[in-house]
Amino acid sequence: MLQSFSAVQRQDMAMLFLKIRGASISILEIFWGLWLIPLGQIIYTSNIIPGIIGILLIIGGLAYIVESVTFLLFPETTWIIMQYLFVFYSLAEVVTIFWLLIKGAKDHQQN
Repeated sequence: MLQSFSAVQRQDMAMLFLKIRGASISILEIFWGLWLIPLGQIIYTSNIIPGIIGILLIIGGLAYIVESVTFLLFPETTWIIMQYLFVFYSLAEVVTIFWLLIKGAKDHQQN
């Protein structure tokens, strides 16, 4: 089926699909951020996991949203912004993962 296209056309189509993939991931990052914000709020208000992890998750969620909106509105500056925001959402997710793996959630006993 692809033999009907020239080599240049196939390369252009491949580049188009790669750009669509990048835009799709950027749109998905909005939902990743929107997921982390309520999770951070739940963790912050609970006594099962330390509140600082909840704050980190809220900041990480906001960083995902800012990065995604920057990509959609100002695609030229995305790489500059991403270098700084990467630290925030990576730190939030890694700290949460390691806290749950190493320390775990405390047993919460109801009175």
